[in-house]
Amino acid sequence: MSLYTATNLPTDGETIDAADVNTDMQGLIDEFNGGIDNDNIADGANIAWTKLASTSWEDFTPAIAVSGGTAPTYTATFTSKYMQLGKLVWVMIDWRNASGGTAGDGTGQITFTPPVPAANVGMRIPAGISLNSTADEKRVVVSINSASVFALNEAIANNLTGAEQNNAVRYIQLNFFYEAA
Repeated sequence: MSLYTATNLPTDGETIDAADVNTDMQGLIDEFNGGIDNDNIADGANIAWTKLASTSWEDFTPAIAVSGGTAPTYTATFTSKYMQLGKLVWVMIDWRNASGGTAGDGTGQITFTPPVPAANVGMRIPAGISLNSTADEKRVVVSINSASVFALNEAIANNLTGAEQNNAVRYIQLNFFYEAA
């Protein structure tokens, strides 16, 4: 809705009646109950994000895959959370394994499903780190392959493969944001 303008104000010398007041009051009620938009908020309003949208982290369960290989599983910690404010989506991933779990395998790239479909297919986002054994830490970039499939790359553009998550001690930790479709 645009800015609200009172339509039934009395003119000088006119007696105000209930219909005049009720019509404008209902207009204000309608505006405040779901009709407020950017036109109603001053540029410098400085409204806290918590008043505009939920800023709590929500859990999601991504589907992890390795094309032509075995997707690793993580038994120590498997945390995947996101927060969305408008079209901005923050993602926090902490997948860790200390023993057990399924070791990754194959030369195919590790992919996962995002919590919310993405815009900007083809973007590469610096996101975090991976470890395979106790001394093989790599910087990780998230590639938006499609609105519903994200892929993991090493920072130097090589794919992060299933075989690079095959040690009992392994983890992937990511913290990044992207635009929702």
